[in-house]
Amino acid sequence: MATRSPSSLAGRHLTGPDAAPRAELLLSLIAGVWLMRKIIATPALTGMDQGAFVQQLHDLVQVLVNAPPPAAAATPLPIRPTPAKAARAWHHRSGP
Repeated sequence: MATRSPSSLAGRHLTGPDAAPRAELLLSLIAGVWLMRKIIATPALTGMDQGAFVQQLHDLVQVLVNAPPPAAAATPLPIRPTPAKAARAWHHRSGP
């Protein structure tokens, strides 16, 4: 009997680059939100306005559902400097 992982089932419904990893991230997001709201019952999530919760979760899900354009997939994210490096750079720019 063949077994199917949840990610393989979800991956069939996503298209574009990295569909399987995006499907697994989507399932992880859903499981994590469910765990935090229903089992751990964190005050921030359980006390959140339902409309705001749905909108924010929808926005997060859309990032994973929509395949990134090819150019975006190849563009690395900028690396932010540590606070100490940022302070040194700011001090150096401000001059004496």
